[in-house]
This record gives sequence, structure tokens and C-alpha cells, in this order.
Amino acid sequence: MAVCTPATPAGGTRRCVRPKRRSASRRFTITPFVGIVDPLPRLVPHPGEVVKILEVPLSELLDDDAFHEEYWGSPDRAISFFELPGETVWGATARVLVAFLTHLTASL
Repeated sequence: MAVCTPATPAGGTRRCVRPKRRSASRRFTITPFVGIVDPLPRLVPHPGEVVKILEVPLSELLDDDAFHEEYWGSPDRAISFFELPGETVWGATARVLVAFLTHLTASL
């Protein structure tokens, strides 16, 4: 995901951190981007790539009851899960969210 600082009013440049994530099961690279968009445009999923768009407040992702890990087949490989109202997010999406939330809360 790219986490970017805002440009300064004097026209300074934005700094972005874009770590790439390898998906263990599919051998592809995921490079998500994070930004603030106001107003939020209508989001339309690409049918060949996205099953569903979830709009989830950060407060729900940061809720202690939302996150848990399980170990499947290997004691050193945790599988992350976010239990959200009506949805369970896991796999590559959950790994991306864990990395984002870790980066977001690192200075708190």
C-alpha cells in the first residue's frame, strides 16, 4: 500500500511508502495504494478482478474484537482475519490491512 504525506501548501512534494507484498499462495505482487479522496467517487468493481467493494471505517478495523489470527498447518505462519459486520476478511486482503494498520498506528 502506498501511504502518502500530503503536499505542503508551498508546493512541496508528497512522500509515499509503497512496500510490495508477495502473495504466498498465488506468487503475485500486490501494491495497494491508500489516499484521502473527498468526495468519495462511485466505486465500481472490475468483474474480472474484484468480487465486492467493502467500505469499512478505520474504527471497525482497529476494534480489538475484529482481528484474530489462526495457524493452519504450520506453527510459524499466522493467517490473519478481520471479523466485520456481515463479512470475514482474510488471506491477502487481511495481510494488506495488517500492514496498513501497523504502519498507521506505529507512531501512536
